[in-house]
Amino acid sequence: MTQTEASFQKPLLPEVLYHRKDKATQGYRVGNHDHAFWQIEYIKSGNTDFRLSNQTVKIQSGEWLLIPPKIVHSIRYKSPTQYVSIKFELSDPDIHKLKGKWKAGPVLSGFGEIFTRLIPRGEHFPANNKQVSLTLAAVIEYQSHFEPDTLQDESRLLHERALVLLREADGTIASVKDLAIQLNCSPDYLSAQFKAKHKRNLKGYIDFLRIRKAKSMITYSEGQIGEIADSLGFNDIYSFSRYFKAHTNKSPRQFRKDTT
Repeated sequence: MTQTEASFQKPLLPEVLYHRKDKATQGYRVGNHDHAFWQIEYIKSGNTDFRLSNQTVKIQSGEWLLIPPKIVHSIRYKSPTQYVSIKFELSDPDIHKLKGKWKAGPVLSGFGEIFTRLIPRGEHFPANNKQVSLTLAAVIEYQSHFEPDTLQDESRLLHERALVLLREADGTIASVKDLAIQLNCSPDYLSAQFKAKHKRNLKGYIDFLRIRKAKSMITYSEGQIGEIADSLGFNDIYSFSRYFKAHTNKSPRQFRKDTT
């Protein structure tokens, strides 16, 4: 078999033994334990400390942790956390190269969202779910062929898509979380990538766009302040007025009076 043929071999299918999708409260702990199979954790939101033997591994929103068999580990949820946990068996020796923390990225976030849709809430054992096995095989296959340049390309595409969405939204995207949901990634990862590329805070840029749009509408449209607030996605005129004044030192009505 040639190297090219080998690279297109069908990946070995993991045998999923257990899966769980759940929420953990801040401060909840899982004590020391080990088992004879692999375990993979996806943190959809929150911050979690995993203790592996004598090492603490911090996992945040959008990140993964692959725990090998027979490794003593414990878990401490440092904030309210949504997570997916899968325990499985896989005979492929190459998987040992992937153990440990997987950093957040658009593709891995996409896989995480697939798992959160495939796996029902709660604990399931045994877990005879072929779709979960196939998706797990795909994410392992992706991670095994991971290269740094791939992350750079993904990061570039991510912040470019973020800019396109912000331009198209024209001031109606209210938060980093709202934008991250549309981009199918974690808010923390999106903010970090945006700041690394553009040298500015993403939340600050979203606020800048919203205030710029609000100023334009107050100045050039004949709409009532309440109508402008509604078009920008505010729940009511009072929250819009507080937001506008916090960024301009003027109420919307005072701003309109001073500019018309």
